[in-house]
Amino acid sequence: AIFVYSRTGCGPTPSPIGDMLLSNPRVVLAIVPASGAGVASMGGVLPAGLAGSTLFFHGGGLGGSGRCNNAIIRP
Repeated sequence: AIFVYSRTGCGPTPSPIGDMLLSNPRVVLAIVPASGAGVASMGGVLPAGLAGSTLFFHGGGLGGSGRCNNAIIRP
């Protein structure tokens, strides 16, 4: 699975793995393995400098169905 974010919007934008629900520029946070059930997760701490910003996240599969979850957070 791949986790990506953007500070500029929710796309969609074409990518080599299909349309991402993010606007350019996009930043890859992590590529992680998924469980046999297709579940992948990651954790981390957002820098204090992002307080008050809107971040757009997209997580998608690199194989199989490519289903994804899209989220907007406001730290």
